[in-house]
Amino acid sequence: MYYIDTETAIEERPPIDDPGPRPDKKYYTGGDPARGIPATRADAQHMNVLQTEIANVVEAAGLPLEKGDDTQLLQAIPIVAGNPPMPRGHLYGLQIRQDEESSGSTLVFETGECRDALHKQNIVVASELIKHINSVWRPGNHAGGLALGAARDALSYHAFVLAKPNGDVDAGIDSSPDAKNLMVDPAVVAAGFTVYRRVGSVIASSDDLVMYGFSQDGDYFTLQPYVEVYSMPNPGTSGMVVPVGVPSGIDAMAVLRFSAEDSNPAGTTYYRCDPVTTPEMAVEYWNSLLRTDVVQQRAEVVMSVPVESGVDDQLLGEVRLQASRSNDAIRMRVTSVGWVDGRDKS
Repeated sequence: MYYIDTETAIEERPPIDDPGPRPDKKYYTGGDPARGIPATRADAQHMNVLQTEIANVVEAAGLPLEKGDDTQLLQAIPIVAGNPPMPRGHLYGLQIRQDEESSGSTLVFETGECRDALHKQNIVVASELIKHINSVWRPGNHAGGLALGAARDALSYHAFVLAKPNGDVDAGIDSSPDAKNLMVDPAVVAAGFTVYRRVGSVIASSDDLVMYGFSQDGDYFTLQPYVEVYSMPNPGTSGMVVPVGVPSGIDAMAVLRFSAEDSNPAGTTYYRCDPVTTPEMAVEYWNSLLRTDVVQQRAEVVMSVPVESGVDDQLLGEVRLQASRSNDAIRMRVTSVGWVDGRDKS
């Protein structure tokens, strides 16, 4: 099956004139000149519908369209009939965890199912897959998992399940949240894997390809132990941007333990820990839970903050810390508890 590729074919499908139901059944005829019946003219709209309907079935089965293969629809029908397409973004299970004996260098991909990132194919992982982050990708279980071309000194890595058109699965790891290195890795291509889905992300030490400890419960990732990312005096009224322990390049909520203390309070001070894009706000709109005064010299709260995820491999998510007044007796601390990652389900 293939889409028409003649010189007069166009790149974009034209809109359908007068769309709507067509209950009447009509058929082609070769014509009958003796009776004045003309041959049926096939128009572009009808031919586009025919080729698109067939191609949709073939692609829903996870088969790449191939010119010269006239059996693709025949192959696709039993696949689709027995394995109907999951909804776009569907993901069930497929949690990741660290192998307890690997010293932070091995990821275990648990069982589950999902729709691939481009909504072409279902991916079903029936048994656990194990991949090593400190070895280049090779097919099979207990094999290398890092994409060729991925940064080896990144601060965050992304975990993917892979599938072939026939449903065979594997897994891989990339510093790109879009699997840009993984899906062009010669070993991955040679093995026949054509679709992927990100199922989670982790943060790592930048110099030895070792992941920070974590646990996962659905979309909630918790660092084990928590990581203190900031402890400094007097952030000032203009604020300062600090990194937090959230993987880069993904939409996530940082879960932070935020504390502030004023050892010499001269009045009430309010504090903020917000996305770096949040505009300046008047004091009365600041978080009333985060304040210190002559009675309460220390405040602490656990909060979720949308992070500005860096697109560079070397950046983690960032937040801005700010106090309503400048005072050298003020100290602010931020500890990364973990993050909430929707894992591209929307």
